[in-house]
Amino acid sequence: MKKIFVFLFLLIATTSLKAQDFYSFDALVNPKNFNVLNDTTLLIYDKDRIEEELCLNNIYSFEILNCTRFGKGPGELSGNAVHIFLDREKKEIIIWDFGLQRITKFSDKLVYLNDSNISDRFRGVLSILPINESHQLYLRMNEDSFAEVVNIKKDSVVSVVDNENEYLFPVKNNFLLKQGYYTFDGDSESILFTSKYSSILMKISITGLDFLTLGEPNIPFPEREKNDEYGIPSLHKYTTSSLDASINQGNIYILHSGKKTKYREAFWYLVRGRILELQEKLDRGKELLVYNLKNGDFIKRLELPFEVKKAKVFNNNVYALRDTEEGAIISVIPLQDL
Repeated sequence: MKKIFVFLFLLIATTSLKAQDFYSFDALVNPKNFNVLNDTTLLIYDKDRIEEELCLNNIYSFEILNCTRFGKGPGELSGNAVHIFLDREKKEIIIWDFGLQRITKFSDKLVYLNDSNISDRFRGVLSILPINESHQLYLRMNEDSFAEVVNIKKDSVVSVVDNENEYLFPVKNNFLLKQGYYTFDGDSESILFTSKYSSILMKISITGLDFLTLGEPNIPFPEREKNDEYGIPSLHKYTTSSLDASINQGNIYILHSGKKTKYREAFWYLVRGRILELQEKLDRGKELLVYNLKNGDFIKRLELPFEVKKAKVFNNNVYALRDTEEGAIISVIPLQDL
């Protein structure tokens, strides 16, 4: 009888450990996103923190290792750090700050390295994303192209990703659709683009477009109708698709929603001043779509045990941001369990 009790205790303990939420940081106010630096360290992006915007956290010791600060000085951020890249080879964190119109680099310990202001010729761009030391990807707020690869040492455009492709044509009529999730791959010196407004998956390198696909969900960008105002599409006019993206061991992992609302439901939330509540409901997903990093071919779908807001794959785990009754947490899920 004693042996049976011990066996059951070990079984329950093992089961609980696999389902445990390894990270629950009480000082976390309202996390928007995060990046995985290694198996124990996350960079948390929280716009609602009073003094710091990004904090480096050990998910097992709950220690805050370092934080950035709001401001306009060297190494400070404006509160609008739109894109955060990790260069694992150089052990650097690279941030495009839209508010300050500059790129700021930190070490992987979040120690300030340098700021890089952009040329006057390109000021006012939507985003600037580094490809390597001499080339950057520029997204302008215009209809001329989707993106341009610029040699920053020569201050010249070396390749252009145009809007004439049938998948990108809606972007030509609404440059705000360029807002999405951009992921950096240092090994191939390329940038991946995914969007919540479409299941599009695009890989861009120095020479231009490597591949472009709508992937397994096959969800195109919504067309801008004649009477539509210039801006983000209304909630009922598109299917929410990609919510996050990460690269791991030669594969691309995209968190997919697949949710869509109807005009009547959207109007109900709108007139009650609760449209953001509806947006929050749509911006959740349980599916990870897996693609080949080299050519964009679809591989498989993985189902998460619960809906999450963000999900990154690193080594053998999925790091998933989700809301609970106690607040936001990041769960660590073994990839082999999916």
